[in-house]
Amino acid sequence: SKYNNKWIGYQFKVSDYASTVSSNKGKIFVDFDAPVLTVNSPKDGNIYDSRLVPFNLRTDEYSNIEYMDTKQRNPSWKKICDNCNSFGSDKKETIYFTNGAHVLLIRATDSSGNYETKSVTFNVKSKSFLF
Repeated sequence: SKYNNKWIGYQFKVSDYASTVSSNKGKIFVDFDAPVLTVNSPKDGNIYDSRLVPFNLRTDEYSNIEYMDTKQRNPSWKKICDNCNSFGSDKKETIYFTNGAHVLLIRATDSSGNYETKSVTFNVKSKSFLF
């Protein structure tokens, strides 16, 4: 952990009784820290009267952001954005949901594979209009 958030150099050397062979020198960035995910919207416990639910998410580092609706029959991760640090902050962003209860897991994963997951529960009660 003393190398966290630092670049370290490396080189491999392989020897036998006859000779020693060295690899090229390389550098790698050490990252043990998960991105910090802030979910401003959707708001936990809210009831939305539109099926287009507003999203406003931020992370403290560039990450892949995705969500899973655990109330679906076969829940799976759905991509929100790749290599981004915000979604819905610069312009209004919405995602379509059906009427009813939704329990979302929202996950931000950085390039080192570290991640943070937040849970948000909300309801959609949009009225249908018949013509």
